Amino acid sequence: MAVALNDAQSPRVPGSIVAAGFAGVALYAWVLHWIYSSLIVPAFGYIGYTYAPPDAVLLTIAWLLASINAVLLKPTMARPSSILITVLFVVVVGPAILMAPYFGRLDNAGAFTLLFGVHLAFALVTVGVRQRRAIRPLPLRISSQWFWRGLVAFSTITYGYLAVTAGLSIELRGILEVYDVRAEYSAALAGAPGLGYFVGAQSNAVNPFVIAWGLARRRWSVALLAVTGQLVLYSVTGFKTVLFSLAALALVYILLRRRDGSPLLLLYGAAAMTMVTATIDIVQNQAFWSSFLVRRFIITPAQLTTIYYEFYSGRPKEQLAHSTLEGFVTSPYPAGPSKTISAYEGFPDASMNANLFADGYAQFGWVGVLGAAGLLILFLRMVDRASVGLPPIIPALVMVMPAVTLSNASILTSMLTHGLFAVFMLLALAPRELERQDQAGLASPVKASSSRHPLFSKRVP
Repeated sequence: MAVALNDAQSPRVPGSIVAAGFAGVALYAWVLHWIYSSLIVPAFGYIGYTYAPPDAVLLTIAWLLASINAVLLKPTMARPSSILITVLFVVVVGPAILMAPYFGRLDNAGAFTLLFGVHLAFALVTVGVRQRRAIRPLPLRISSQWFWRGLVAFSTITYGYLAVTAGLSIELRGILEVYDVRAEYSAALAGAPGLGYFVGAQSNAVNPFVIAWGLARRRWSVALLAVTGQLVLYSVTGFKTVLFSLAALALVYILLRRRDGSPLLLLYGAAAMTMVTATIDIVQNQAFWSSFLVRRFIITPAQLTTIYYEFYSGRPKEQLAHSTLEGFVTSPYPAGPSKTISAYEGFPDASMNANLFADGYAQFGWVGVLGAAGLLILFLRMVDRASVGLPPIIPALVMVMPAVTLSNASILTSMLTHGLFAVFMLLALAPRELERQDQAGLASPVKASSSRHPLFSKRVP
């Protein structure tokens, strides 16, 4: 049985990588500031996107802390944990640290506390997932035949249940029309117990897994079928993250075809993507693409981290009173953090969900942030074990959507509702007898016999 390389054997990070990490964070910080101040604030200032000239010292500290987090990332993304941590840094942690000085919602002391707290929690995660011993596979196995039967049965139930309750279509609505679709889907959920769990697992776990498997085996028709399934879910639910998942999977797949599989590829790729979207909007005298790709998926999670910290600092914490501990703990708030923050911001009908660290702070303060980090470490270690023997491309792509969901939900909610547990079970039970495809190395499991650990090498040591 192939096992993954232990971290004690991993090569040291060269100085050039450290320099590239600091430079990449500086570029990302500049691009985010440029888009936020030039496009997002002028277009969306009326809904709370404000800009304040930052303190130079605080800005420098933010850059240093984010750069240290970038350097602490694994040199290669050869494990599913590395993929999730890297995406989480690019989408949540980096922007939360780099953009907090611009929001003007905290004084310097409060902003520094927030920056350092998020930095420390993420640093603990990056260090905590490292293992000195070779990773042992989990003893969870079923036959290939039963695995695929189960997957087909689950998908059939999901789409059948969806067809009966909300209807099926593949009408790709415009981004501005999805709110009506989402309202219709929410109404359907009220009369369909459990539908949300099925859809979350299908969109965030099952379909990405099938896409990754199809790419690894070069079964293009299978991958296309799963892509079509995602488009159907987007058409029915109006969830932009489902549509975004296809672009994210494609971007990660393209970037990871490089031999080094460096996390910095995603950092520089994100900076390039945001620059391109901003340039298109400037040429067309609009802010549409910057709003959809940058404001929605990067700036908003960063801003909500600051808002959650601002509100719950000096106020009673939630203590999971509206979640796991409901009935055992009493909360001073009539609803959970997302509704409480929405009302605080003047949007009582909205639901402002935040990332795992922001939610952790809302629940138990900094203890909750460290608790969220600890749960994430435990989950990632188990996922690494569940992925032993699989072609690296499969867990690599499957972990993209869990990272995105963690930017908008607590880790407990992501486990139960957004497919994190389903991802773990899929990777643990997936058949290992995939064909070797040495021509591109996409389907060759990595073994623990060399200090080199590329994700897409043509030769497996």
